[in-house]
Amino acid sequence: LASGNMNLVLVGKNTVDAPDSESVSSCGIHVDGSLTISGQENASLTVFGGDTTNTTNSNSCGIYASSTITIESGTVTATGESASAVSYGICASGAVTIENGTVNAASGEAQGDSVGIYTGNSVTINGGDVTATAGDAVGSGWYSCGIRSNGFITINNGTVIATGGKSTGTGEQRFSMGLYAYH
Repeated sequence: LASGNMNLVLVGKNTVDAPDSESVSSCGIHVDGSLTISGQENASLTVFGGDTTNTTNSNSCGIYASSTITIESGTVTATGESASAVSYGICASGAVTIENGTVNAASGEAQGDSVGIYTGNSVTINGGDVTATAGDAVGSGWYSCGIRSNGFITINNGTVIATGGKSTGTGEQRFSMGLYAYH
Protein backbone atom coordinates (compact mmCIF):
# COMPACT_ATOMS: atom_id res chain seq x y z
CA LEU A 1 0.00 0.00 0.00
CA ALA A 2 1.40 3.34 -1.08
CA SER A 3 -0.04 6.69 -0.07
CA GLY A 4 0.27 9.44 -2.69
CA ASN A 5 1.32 9.16 -6.32
CA MET A 6 3.74 6.44 -7.42
CA ASN A 7 6.08 6.26 -10.42
CA LEU A 8 7.44 2.78 -11.12
CA VAL A 9 10.45 2.68 -13.47
CA LEU A 10 10.99 -0.91 -14.56
CA VAL A 11 14.44 -2.42 -15.01
CA GLY A 12 14.67 -6.16 -15.75
CA LYS A 13 12.06 -8.65 -14.52
CA ASN A 14 9.95 -7.73 -11.47
CA THR A 15 7.29 -9.72 -9.60
CA VAL A 16 4.84 -8.75 -6.85
CA ASP A 17 2.78 -11.58 -5.38
CA ALA A 18 0.20 -10.67 -2.72
CA PRO A 19 -0.63 -13.37 -0.17
CA ASP A 20 -3.94 -15.19 -0.11
CA SER A 21 -6.21 -13.68 2.51
CA GLU A 22 -8.48 -15.21 5.11
CA SER A 23 -9.71 -11.89 6.53
CA VAL A 24 -9.35 -8.94 4.09
CA SER A 25 -9.01 -8.03 0.43
CA SER A 26 -5.70 -8.77 -1.26
CA CYS A 27 -4.03 -6.49 -3.79
CA GLY A 28 -0.59 -6.88 -5.41
CA ILE A 29 -0.07 -3.11 -5.83
CA HIS A 30 -2.42 -0.66 -4.06
CA VAL A 31 -1.81 3.06 -4.55
CA ASP A 32 -3.86 5.80 -2.87
CA GLY A 33 -3.20 8.24 -5.70
CA SER A 34 -2.00 7.96 -9.31
CA LEU A 35 0.28 5.23 -10.65
CA THR A 36 2.62 5.59 -13.64
CA ILE A 37 4.59 2.61 -14.97
CA SER A 38 7.47 3.10 -17.40
CA GLY A 39 10.93 1.75 -17.97
CA GLN A 40 13.13 -0.16 -20.33
CA GLU A 41 11.43 -1.62 -23.39
CA ASN A 42 12.31 -5.21 -22.43
CA ALA A 43 11.54 -4.76 -18.70
CA SER A 44 8.56 -6.50 -17.13
CA LEU A 45 6.29 -6.35 -14.10
CA THR A 46 4.13 -9.31 -13.05
CA VAL A 47 1.62 -8.68 -10.25
CA PHE A 48 -0.79 -11.07 -8.52
CA GLY A 49 -3.57 -10.27 -6.06
CA GLY A 50 -4.16 -13.05 -3.53
CA ASP A 51 -7.05 -15.51 -3.41
CA THR A 52 -9.81 -14.26 -1.09
CA THR A 53 -12.36 -17.08 -1.38
CA ASN A 54 -11.91 -17.96 2.32
CA THR A 55 -13.17 -14.51 3.38
CA THR A 56 -16.50 -12.70 3.17
CA ASN A 57 -16.93 -9.82 0.70
CA SER A 58 -13.22 -9.42 -0.06
CA ASN A 59 -11.68 -8.34 -3.37
CA SER A 60 -8.65 -9.62 -5.24
CA CYS A 61 -6.87 -7.10 -7.44
CA GLY A 62 -3.56 -7.22 -9.31
CA ILE A 63 -3.07 -3.42 -9.57
CA TYR A 64 -5.32 -0.80 -7.96
CA ALA A 65 -5.09 3.02 -7.89
CA SER A 66 -7.55 5.39 -6.25
CA SER A 67 -6.83 7.90 -9.02
CA THR A 68 -5.34 7.19 -12.48
CA ILE A 69 -3.12 4.49 -13.96
CA THR A 70 -0.78 5.23 -16.89
CA ILE A 71 1.33 2.52 -18.52
CA GLU A 72 3.98 3.97 -20.82
CA SER A 73 6.27 1.03 -21.68
CA GLY A 74 7.48 -2.44 -20.77
CA THR A 75 5.41 -5.57 -20.24
CA VAL A 76 2.85 -5.40 -17.42
CA THR A 77 0.91 -8.50 -16.38
CA ALA A 78 -1.67 -8.00 -13.61
CA THR A 79 -3.87 -10.80 -12.28
CA GLY A 80 -6.69 -10.74 -9.77
CA GLU A 81 -7.23 -14.19 -8.28
CA SER A 82 -10.48 -15.89 -7.19
CA ALA A 83 -12.48 -13.67 -4.86
CA SER A 84 -15.41 -13.78 -2.43
CA ALA A 85 -16.43 -10.34 -3.80
CA VAL A 86 -14.90 -8.82 -6.99
CA SER A 87 -11.78 -9.68 -8.95
CA TYR A 88 -9.89 -7.16 -11.12
CA GLY A 89 -6.63 -7.46 -13.03
CA ILE A 90 -6.25 -3.65 -13.20
CA CYS A 91 -8.63 -1.28 -11.40
CA ALA A 92 -8.59 2.53 -11.18
CA SER A 93 -11.13 4.98 -9.82
CA GLY A 94 -9.86 7.47 -12.40
CA ALA A 95 -8.77 6.95 -16.00
CA VAL A 96 -6.55 4.15 -17.34
CA THR A 97 -4.18 5.17 -20.16
CA ILE A 98 -1.95 2.76 -22.05
CA GLU A 99 0.62 4.48 -24.27
CA ASN A 100 2.76 1.58 -25.41
CA GLY A 101 4.22 -1.75 -24.36
CA THR A 102 2.39 -4.97 -23.61
CA VAL A 103 -0.40 -5.16 -21.03
CA ASN A 104 -2.02 -8.42 -19.91
CA ALA A 105 -4.81 -8.02 -17.35
CA ALA A 106 -6.84 -10.97 -16.07
CA SER A 107 -9.37 -11.45 -13.31
CA GLY A 108 -10.32 -14.64 -11.52
CA GLU A 109 -13.61 -16.32 -10.71
CA ALA A 110 -15.58 -14.03 -8.42
CA GLN A 111 -18.74 -14.11 -6.35
CA GLY A 112 -19.19 -10.50 -7.53
CA ASP A 113 -17.98 -8.89 -10.75
CA SER A 114 -14.94 -10.18 -12.62
CA VAL A 115 -13.20 -7.63 -14.88
CA GLY A 116 -9.79 -7.65 -16.59
CA ILE A 117 -9.46 -3.82 -16.71
CA TYR A 118 -11.96 -1.69 -14.79
CA THR A 119 -12.08 2.08 -14.53
CA GLY A 120 -14.47 4.52 -12.91
CA ASN A 121 -13.62 7.05 -15.63
CA SER A 122 -12.30 6.19 -19.11
CA VAL A 123 -9.86 3.88 -20.89
CA THR A 124 -7.53 5.25 -23.58
CA ILE A 125 -5.22 2.98 -25.55
CA ASN A 126 -2.76 4.84 -27.77
CA GLY A 127 -0.56 1.91 -28.77
CA GLY A 128 0.91 -1.39 -27.70
CA ASP A 129 -0.65 -4.81 -27.26
CA VAL A 130 -3.44 -5.11 -24.69
CA THR A 131 -5.11 -8.36 -23.63
CA ALA A 132 -7.87 -8.15 -21.01
CA THR A 133 -9.52 -11.38 -19.89
CA ALA A 134 -12.30 -11.76 -17.32
CA GLY A 135 -12.95 -14.77 -15.14
CA ASP A 136 -16.45 -15.99 -14.39
CA ALA A 137 -18.88 -13.95 -12.26
CA VAL A 138 -20.65 -16.75 -10.42
CA GLY A 139 -22.41 -15.17 -7.44
CA SER A 140 -24.29 -11.92 -7.04
CA GLY A 141 -22.14 -9.94 -9.50
CA TRP A 142 -23.49 -8.66 -12.78
CA TYR A 143 -20.39 -8.28 -14.93
CA SER A 144 -17.80 -10.48 -16.51
CA CYS A 145 -15.99 -8.11 -18.87
CA GLY A 146 -12.58 -7.92 -20.48
CA ILE A 147 -12.64 -4.10 -20.21
CA ARG A 148 -15.35 -2.18 -18.33
CA SER A 149 -15.39 1.60 -18.16
CA ASN A 150 -17.77 4.08 -16.55
CA GLY A 151 -16.66 6.51 -19.27
CA PHE A 152 -15.48 6.17 -22.84
CA ILE A 153 -13.18 3.51 -24.26
CA THR A 154 -10.90 5.06 -26.88
CA ILE A 155 -8.52 2.97 -29.00
CA ASN A 156 -6.22 5.06 -31.22
CA ASN A 157 -3.64 2.47 -32.16
CA GLY A 158 -2.30 -0.89 -31.11
CA THR A 159 -3.91 -4.29 -30.74
CA VAL A 160 -6.66 -4.98 -28.19
CA ILE A 161 -8.14 -8.37 -27.29
CA ALA A 162 -10.88 -8.21 -24.62
CA THR A 163 -12.75 -11.34 -23.52
CA GLY A 164 -15.52 -11.78 -20.95
CA GLY A 165 -16.12 -14.98 -19.01
CA LYS A 166 -19.42 -16.51 -17.93
CA SER A 167 -21.88 -14.48 -15.88
CA THR A 168 -24.07 -16.88 -13.92
CA GLY A 169 -25.76 -16.68 -10.57
CA THR A 170 -28.79 -15.20 -8.90
CA GLY A 171 -28.95 -11.53 -9.96
CA GLU A 172 -31.56 -10.13 -12.34
CA GLN A 173 -29.08 -8.68 -14.83
CA ARG A 174 -26.11 -10.57 -16.23
CA PHE A 175 -23.49 -9.15 -18.58
CA SER A 176 -20.70 -11.04 -20.25
CA MET A 177 -18.79 -9.08 -22.88
CA GLY A 178 -15.39 -8.07 -24.15
CA LEU A 179 -15.79 -4.26 -24.00
CA TYR A 180 -18.39 -2.41 -21.95
CA ALA A 181 -18.51 1.39 -21.72
CA TYR A 182 -21.18 2.94 -19.53
CA HIS A 183 -21.43 6.71 -19.85
